[in-house]
Amino acid sequence: IANQMGLPIEYETLSTADKVQLDRYASVYKALDLFRLSCQDALKSDTEAQAYLKSRGIAPAVLDQFGIGVVPQASLQSIVGGGISESTLVDAGLALRTESGALAPRFRQRIVFPILDHRGRTVGFGGRLYRTDSGPKYLNSPETLVFNKNRLLYAGYQSKAAIKKIQSCILVEGYIDVLVAHTHGLCHTIATMGTALSDAHIDGLKESTVILAMDSDAAGQAAMTKSSQALDRANVPVQLVDLQGLDPADFLEKHGPDLFSNQVAQALNPVEFRLKQLMRGELKNGQEKRAIVESIAPFIQRQTDPIVRQHYIQQVAKATQIAPTIIQDKIQLMSVNPTMKKRSAARPTLVSRYTKAEVMIVCAMFLDEACRTRAVNEIQLAMLHDEKNQAIFKVLATAAGGLSLADMPDTIRADIAKAMMEYDATAVADFEACLGVLHDRHTQQRIQIIKANIREK
Repeated sequence: IANQMGLPIEYETLSTADKVQLDRYASVYKALDLFRLSCQDALKSDTEAQAYLKSRGIAPAVLDQFGIGVVPQASLQSIVGGGISESTLVDAGLALRTESGALAPRFRQRIVFPILDHRGRTVGFGGRLYRTDSGPKYLNSPETLVFNKNRLLYAGYQSKAAIKKIQSCILVEGYIDVLVAHTHGLCHTIATMGTALSDAHIDGLKESTVILAMDSDAAGQAAMTKSSQALDRANVPVQLVDLQGLDPADFLEKHGPDLFSNQVAQALNPVEFRLKQLMRGELKNGQEKRAIVESIAPFIQRQTDPIVRQHYIQQVAKATQIAPTIIQDKIQLMSVNPTMKKRSAARPTLVSRYTKAEVMIVCAMFLDEACRTRAVNEIQLAMLHDEKNQAIFKVLATAAGGLSLADMPDTIRADIAKAMMEYDATAVADFEACLGVLHDRHTQQRIQIIKANIREK
């Protein structure tokens, strides 16, 4: 273009430091490539590693596509060949220095899974033990000049075209899960590498619907819940797959790709998935129910369609046997001021036992009709000294039936929400004691008035 326009091209001269750094990067990429090629070649004669990979149902073509190999039983220098310095091997994450300063290979007696960046360059490895139980089962490259597992997803490069074509991806946890899925034609499958989803991961997934199909053990389910919440907060469409107690690779091996695809087609959003889990077991107490509602509430909060919101609230109410109005209040309560609890925890304020009793009484009045009736019969407005609590008391004193924050006047709604943030779990149980505190104060005040009148006479 410059030639056509008759414009001169000026080239910026690299500094010596820049040239050194570029050479360092080039040496690292070269070392990683040489290591990958040597490991691929070693797999051809390693019958034990071949047998393991075959037992997991991974097709030879997929092994070739992903460059799977096995670390040769030789020195690291001989594996990568001559011309690679010890410092480069350390820079590449292939070796580490011992306390004595000696060079030690990072990957030994392992099947290795090359990790590629978005340009298809080898930047790191995952390694799995297969001949011994000595050491961690899986080991990843450390963070290096070219590798950061918080920025890459395994098989992101190999799956790029398929994900772009169908605008969705299946996110699993392990290397084997990915390879088995690709063997069965599920070429839009990718994996995390032992880390939670980072902001960088999520940024790379924003053009797709993310289908979470993680391990069925407690750790896998916890990771799936955490990942779904992170994706939902970033407004990335997310669905969760029920694998009926199996890992993705095991499910595919046992049931085949058709049933797996059927499960994917029936994937649920986070609320529906959590509710399905709830239906399998009986909730033992109120604390469990509260935890469930609080874990689901953020997702419901973000639903802009009121019909969808109400549908989910009804579903949660049915599963937990909690009145829909209470769940609605909890959701609204969490959205009134989400930083309120953090601020109060960071800067605790001293509250007198009398003020606390007043707040807990109006909170109990809002939550429980029986408490409301008793408060109206046993408390005079003058017994409440705080003007905000007096305002709440006057409104609640004339209310009947189950109450909702949405039904409260704007002038007191935030104050009720604040009271519930602090005391909704204990207000009803401690109502009797709080009544006693206010009656004691009222009695002491009357005694002081009588004494003052006597002195005046």
